[in-house]
Amino acid sequence: MKNTIVKDTLREIKKSFSRFISILAIIAIGVGFFAGIKASGKDMKLTADTYYDEKQLMDIRILSTMGFDEKDIDAIEKTAHDIDVYPSHFLDVYAEKGYVQDTVRVHTLSKSTKINSVQIVQGRMPEKSGECVVESAFLRENLYNIGDTIKLTNEDKDLSDNLVKDEYTIVGTIYSPQYISYERGHSSIGNGSIDYYLMIPEEDVLLDVYTEVYLFSESAQNQSSYSSAYEDKVDQLVKSLEKTAGVREEGRYNEILSEAQSKLDDAKGELQDGRKELEDGIKKANKKFGDAQKKIDDGLETLKNQENSFWSQINSAQKEIDAGLEELSLGQKAYEEGLIQYNQSVKEIEANIKSLNENKDNLPLEEYEAALGQYQGALALLQAKGEELSLSKEQIDAGKGSLNQGQKELDAQKTKGISEINKGKAELAKAQETLKNEKNKFTKEIDKANKELEDGQKEIDDAQKEISDIEKPIWYVNTRADNPGYTEFGQNADRIDAIAKVFPVFFLLVAALVSLTTMTRMVEEQRMQIGTLKALGYSKGSIVSKYFFYANLASLVGSILGLTVGFRLFPWVIFTAYGIMYDLPSVITPFHMDFALYSILAALICTSLSVYLACYKELLSPPSALMRPKAPKTGKRVLLEQIPILWNRMSFTTKVTVRNLFRYKKRMLMTVIGIAGSTSLILIGFGVKDSISDISKMQFGEISHYEMMTVLKDDADMNEIRKVFQSEKNITNYLPVYTNSTKASSQGTDYPVTIFVPSDENKISEFIHLRTHENHKPIKLDQDGVVITKKLSLLLDLDIGDEILVEDSDNKPLHFEITGIAENYISHYVYMTRDYYEQSFDINITNNVILSNLKDDSENYRNHFSEKLMKFDDIVGVHFTLDNVEIFDDMIVSLNIVVLVLILSASLLAFVVLYNLTNINVNERIREIATLKVLGFYDNEVSAYIYRENIALTLIGILVGSGLGTLLHEFVMQTAETNDLMFGRNITVQSYILSAILTLLFSIIINIAVHFKLKKVHMVESLKSVE
Repeated sequence: MKNTIVKDTLREIKKSFSRFISILAIIAIGVGFFAGIKASGKDMKLTADTYYDEKQLMDIRILSTMGFDEKDIDAIEKTAHDIDVYPSHFLDVYAEKGYVQDTVRVHTLSKSTKINSVQIVQGRMPEKSGECVVESAFLRENLYNIGDTIKLTNEDKDLSDNLVKDEYTIVGTIYSPQYISYERGHSSIGNGSIDYYLMIPEEDVLLDVYTEVYLFSESAQNQSSYSSAYEDKVDQLVKSLEKTAGVREEGRYNEILSEAQSKLDDAKGELQDGRKELEDGIKKANKKFGDAQKKIDDGLETLKNQENSFWSQINSAQKEIDAGLEELSLGQKAYEEGLIQYNQSVKEIEANIKSLNENKDNLPLEEYEAALGQYQGALALLQAKGEELSLSKEQIDAGKGSLNQGQKELDAQKTKGISEINKGKAELAKAQETLKNEKNKFTKEIDKANKELEDGQKEIDDAQKEISDIEKPIWYVNTRADNPGYTEFGQNADRIDAIAKVFPVFFLLVAALVSLTTMTRMVEEQRMQIGTLKALGYSKGSIVSKYFFYANLASLVGSILGLTVGFRLFPWVIFTAYGIMYDLPSVITPFHMDFALYSILAALICTSLSVYLACYKELLSPPSALMRPKAPKTGKRVLLEQIPILWNRMSFTTKVTVRNLFRYKKRMLMTVIGIAGSTSLILIGFGVKDSISDISKMQFGEISHYEMMTVLKDDADMNEIRKVFQSEKNITNYLPVYTNSTKASSQGTDYPVTIFVPSDENKISEFIHLRTHENHKPIKLDQDGVVITKKLSLLLDLDIGDEILVEDSDNKPLHFEITGIAENYISHYVYMTRDYYEQSFDINITNNVILSNLKDDSENYRNHFSEKLMKFDDIVGVHFTLDNVEIFDDMIVSLNIVVLVLILSASLLAFVVLYNLTNINVNERIREIATLKVLGFYDNEVSAYIYRENIALTLIGILVGSGLGTLLHEFVMQTAETNDLMFGRNITVQSYILSAILTLLFSIIINIAVHFKLKKVHMVESLKSVE
């Protein structure tokens, strides 16, 4: 008997193969989509986790404000027994090519560890100093080639204190597990963002301390990277490291203080020695200068005495010469007077002798001779006198010559003496000048030395102040979660998981519903066969087993086929869609036995339940009743017939269509539900796209409409910052703001929030539009409470008038009344006025963020201005809204591809569902269709007879599906949201229209296919006896 049932079942499969394939296809699509989407998020994480493990991506990265020394490394290594520690260096520099300057993070490569191993894409790894590897994008976007040289610089254009070389040859390109996304992180140089990364040999770094420490945990490696177990392992390690950090921060602080104070004490000693040396030098110099001055003074005194003696001798000799000259002058005068008298006397005697001679003849001879003798005697006396005068003349001339010679000698001695005196004076003057110059030079040196000592003292005072101001080094223990790419990828995988929680279930429900309809129709068609089997003595179980086998075989084969395709296709498509955002290897798509078992079990339960529900009622009837067909349902008047104004205007065919629809209510209901389910799935797919797209438009276009955010140090000089912003012509307006990250809670549940305190609450609307989520009514900040964002209110189940707890810096919760709930889609915010914040938290706050609106937010300007701002010590970061929009839009592009997969899958399911329902409808009415042909209806008229019902049911199904899809879309979006993200809730009119058009299109295509099937119906079918 069992063999007979099996044979009959196999014959039934062969006979109704299209029905069998319909069930198989519906189950395959439902199970494939359910399992494939469910596996996608898990496969994304598995692929990433495998890549991380293969490359030994660090589990923890530790940074310190003062770097790490060997004692720090030893302490870290002792924190846990199953960790590998890799101390390393990184440095942010510029890579220059012509006028282009990119901000590059330089990492070091170690041969002693496999932590953060890189993947070579092209070329090779560095083998010697001066070689580097870069990320692939660096070559592609900067037109570099392997073998080219990169010039590295920093703010001061000199890297000699940090790197062995400033030029590196590119020898290869790499992927690094640290940088799986295109986000490279932030930097303190350039425009605040890192453009690329490169890696050099670790021996090329000249830094005294390590700048980062990587940890790889073997116990954490055994867990999946994005699992809670992994996070628990890492959290345990983080807690241990935080304890180590506390000890080493204190120890390092004391070591640094001690070392700095020791060096400062040495400097103080050197300064004191310098002062003593200066004082000793001054004493020695003063003594030297005193001795030299005394020597000069003694020289001057001696020279003065010599000069006085010289002039005394000169004057004495001059006096003697002058006296001799005076005496000679008197002798000369006497000589001249004697000479005159002599000459006069000679003339008188000669005249007398001449007169005598002339009168000789007149004078007596004696008288003449006596007179002549007298005259000759007088002349002889005069001659003797003349000789005396000549002798006197000779004496006078000799005396003059002697005196003149003496005068010459005296003048020569005088000139020589004066020259020697002047020379002595000049030498002494020169010595005095030299001494003066030496004194001036020494004075300058003393002044310089004093200045150096003063500067040294100032440096020591400043150093002492700096030592006093030295803060404890702070360790930042970061995990993989602090890596933007790592976290973002995990969040994207979570989003797929979130969608997979709800959306695929609808596929299974629709598949189950259609399976129920199909099996119900099959059982109703085979009432006579069931009655015959029952009359022949077959048990109910045996009879039902035929349909169980039929349905479950289709379900099992469909499930296996769906799983085979779904586990490969959907993860591959979704991962490929996200591949444009991440540098990861090809997706790993294992066969997930758990999902497979769940899916197969769900499919089998659905089909088995369908068979049970379909057979239960029929098997309660006796064989005699089953062996006769069901009596046709009596015709009933429909509601429209009670409205003559409408009914009388309808054509005969339209009236028949309306009566048929309401005559077979169950068939109509199942068809409408099937079409409505398919339409709702398509609409949900379009709605998900609309909701995701809304985020960027609403968050960055209508709510946060500032162009730039500048992050400041806590103690920033706001006056200096204001000058910069006021002088920048491209800034139309700006708003200083205080922000603080804390936790907000209610009824024991807490979430991280950002407190937002504008410096002027009246200007906040120029930068952030606080408005209600429902009707976009503006919200004003006041002194009576706080405004929170919509998602936070939903998570904490709070409304206006309720109280929210916000923690202060000491983790003490403070109570605040909620006065408004603002629309927001990304992160959680608590808005309050400045006065209210300072009063509530009892502190005075300093603005640490500036929001700005710009005239020009082009990429060139953003790069230029951010680089300008980053040169200020008080500015730690510059972020542009447009950059966030671009990042978010990239994510939306990937999600849109995923949504497209959902829409296509829903469309495929809708097509199969419509085909199956239409096929069932036609098979049920073969006799009716054949009768129409007998009555003379043409093929087109017969097809139209069926089309009208299908189109009507399709339109009704579209209307019902649109309403159902709207409700389910709301549920899907709420379920798919993460804690810090809220999707939009609106579905565009375009999405409703597209969903309706697709459903209508499928219906039309199926109607066309059915037309050819109807043409093959023979009129003789109507003549067959129902008996």
